[in-house]
Amino acid sequence: MQANPSLFVLKFGGAALAHRDGLTHAAKLIGQRIAAGQRVCVVVSAAGDTTDYFARQAERCGISVSDREADALMACGENITAALMAMHLRQRGHEARSLSGAQAGFVTDARHGDAAVLAVEPHRVRRLLSEGTVPVVAGFQGATVDGDVTTLGRGGSDLTAVLLGAALDADAVDLYKDVAGVYDRDPTEHDGASLHAELDHDQLLAIVQRGGHAIVQAKAILAARAQNVTLRIVPFAGDGAGTVVRGAPARVEVAAAAGQRTAVFDQVESAVRSYCRSFPTVFARAKGAHLFDEAGRSYIDFFAGAGALNYGHNPDFIRTRLIEHLSRDAVTHALDMFTTTKRDFLEQFRSVVLEPRGLDYKVQFCGPTGANSVEAALKLARLATKRVPVAAFSGGWHGMTAGCLSVTGNRDNRAGAGAPLPYTVTLPYPEGPYKLADALGYVNNLFTDPNSGLDTPAAVILETIQAEGGIYVAPVEWLRGIRELCDRHGVLMIVDEVQVGCGRAGSFFSFERADIVPDLVCLSKSIGGYGLPMSLLLIKPEFDVWQPGQHSGTFRGNQLAFCAAKEALTLWRTPRFAAQIAERSAVVREVLDREVGPLHPGIEVRGTGLIWGLDLAAAGGAAVSKRVAQRCFEAGLIIERCGRDDTVLKIMPPLVIELDTLRQGLQILAQATREALAELAQPSRSALAAAS
Repeated sequence: MQANPSLFVLKFGGAALAHRDGLTHAAKLIGQRIAAGQRVCVVVSAAGDTTDYFARQAERCGISVSDREADALMACGENITAALMAMHLRQRGHEARSLSGAQAGFVTDARHGDAAVLAVEPHRVRRLLSEGTVPVVAGFQGATVDGDVTTLGRGGSDLTAVLLGAALDADAVDLYKDVAGVYDRDPTEHDGASLHAELDHDQLLAIVQRGGHAIVQAKAILAARAQNVTLRIVPFAGDGAGTVVRGAPARVEVAAAAGQRTAVFDQVESAVRSYCRSFPTVFARAKGAHLFDEAGRSYIDFFAGAGALNYGHNPDFIRTRLIEHLSRDAVTHALDMFTTTKRDFLEQFRSVVLEPRGLDYKVQFCGPTGANSVEAALKLARLATKRVPVAAFSGGWHGMTAGCLSVTGNRDNRAGAGAPLPYTVTLPYPEGPYKLADALGYVNNLFTDPNSGLDTPAAVILETIQAEGGIYVAPVEWLRGIRELCDRHGVLMIVDEVQVGCGRAGSFFSFERADIVPDLVCLSKSIGGYGLPMSLLLIKPEFDVWQPGQHSGTFRGNQLAFCAAKEALTLWRTPRFAAQIAERSAVVREVLDREVGPLHPGIEVRGTGLIWGLDLAAAGGAAVSKRVAQRCFEAGLIIERCGRDDTVLKIMPPLVIELDTLRQGLQILAQATREALAELAQPSRSALAAAS
């Protein structure tokens, strides 16, 4: 025996075990594995018609079989097969022990005949393996926490094998079948069917779902994909290699990922952490539109650092400049002192961004967060107008500091301030689930009517596209109307470009499509070029009324970010980059409209540029959107949720994403949505509770 022998879960179907020759052959195959130094755990289905036999016996006795009793009868058939297999193995000189599904640790809900697995706790299986004994598990069954026997429905034995393989961290799960492997079409109906040597989980699932060759039930494939279990579809008779079905090379769950140490995060890091709960793995490197965890698994990034990585992870042309900057001992920290690096950035920003658009702005370097830019804008608007109130919009999101929260709509976020958030008024946004028929007219009346109860505000702050609010794109006419309204009443117009600027909406500034010029513009996230912290406030010169040092901060002069930002702006020197964004935007729209929208009448698709939302509020709501995001992560796609109750999937890849990668990510999203909606439509047939 090897010091650390490989472990395989072997599953044999009931048809193969319906006669003595089948049992003998299965025992021989198991013996060959043991002789090769492998540890094996065996899963079996009921042999032949044992379940029907018990049902007929009940009928002869005049017993009407309830669902619960039917489960018990089916479990008897499975248990007998497991006992017979264990006996055959012992006769061949191998230690073996039969176990029911409950004894093997399968805990299910109480839905008889089609139970969902809630947990797998194979303590007895592990103990038997450690003793050199072959566990033979009766598949297709489990028990509730109260001990009631349940069965898992069609394909339950394959599912049992997959979930045992995941729980035991098996090298592979071998499903012995009566065919040579997986074909592209049913070989019994098509002479030209082609045998696959290797597939991934999604490819196998696609074959099964289109009815091509239903050799493995979809719920077993979904569980294998969710738990990243390698399957091998092996011919029971014959010497063929069968079909290998692989997932990604690492487990989805951090706790199960080989070599991923996570205890320190729980022990040391604050409970305030959030994104790691949605994407539970330890990331080690990143390039372009991909992240890689420390176990080597690749993820397509549709999150882009919440908008801070518009130019992708570690772009070579920016990295080269950063290395040069560091290698020549250039200044890395200077507060707001003059440096060559800051001068280079300002000259580039003026020539590439401001002058071609006819914009005349002063540039204020804020503390290096979007929130600090918003805080500076609110302070400056009040100083410049000598008024206090600020008007914001429902659904808006501007940051997590106190001033930002005062103009943010989300109640839970606002509650985090721990104190009242005065001096603001909330107005209706023109788009959203609660939009008014004439939102602009309503706001205009409030400003114009001397008896409206609204004190003239210092400023109006808005997003031209509400990102965290659910990807709502404000109409051009509304944006122009607000600009005119502010001009008429002497109110400053603040546009928060933190997430949707730097090309995210297609043009460098999201407000360009409306042909307006805000008084103050908040810019952060991707302005840093390389994911480096940096924040700007653009100020019309007449409103630059700061006294020196009146809004200050130690890190408002991030020299590395200046270096990266200058280099990133070279992409905007010609119209080619904006055209590339438009091309990718069209791909997203086309795939969502063609493949995702038709999946449910309640699905709504919104967006522009490379920020898109898939709204499932009327297609199952938050539960379905959460499941879609989880499935995406399991399949290798990072995607965030947003909007009211997090019902919207936010599609926000790097602007430089390759078209093939973009399409691959969209296909993962489409498939995840399809599967989550199928669960909603047929909850009783769901087996994914085992993987969640």
